[in-house]
Amino acid sequence: MRRPHRWRHVPAARARSLRGRRREDGSLVDGDVDDGSVDDGSVSVELVVATPLMLLLFMTVVQFALWAHAAHVARAAANSGVQTARAYASSADAGRDETTTVLGQLAGSVLTDTHVEALRDPTTATVTVTGTAITVVPGLHLPVRASVTAPRELIPGTP
Repeated sequence: MRRPHRWRHVPAARARSLRGRRREDGSLVDGDVDDGSVDDGSVSVELVVATPLMLLLFMTVVQFALWAHAAHVARAAANSGVQTARAYASSADAGRDETTTVLGQLAGSVLTDTHVEALRDPTTATVTVTGTAITVVPGLHLPVRASVTAPRELIPGTP
């Protein structure tokens, strides 16, 4: 009878029957390895536990990366709005409108439930953007808040 080549597929039942088999003199049959363990199936159990944990870890990293991106988008929109609101002869409403326009262009689905608040007092202009970052990990809703304050442009000698 011809022995199968080592690189050919050995059926699972035959592989189990050869595992750790010994001859009468105590030596292993055909180079089998006897590691003395009874871990049959432990790799499957470890894989079942490790795969969801690795997936959750990966999703958490992606979630926090998207949260950081959403925070940058909110800050960029607030900065653009405050530059408009602080301009000479401008208003808080103009800053709010500019911020809303920039959010519409940049945010996409990364930043949702946005709210823009613009204030202008005699010396400063402030624009605040709040919202929620997109959710990748179910149940994890990360808030985003960016506020930018800048001095108003004033011409000396004018109120």
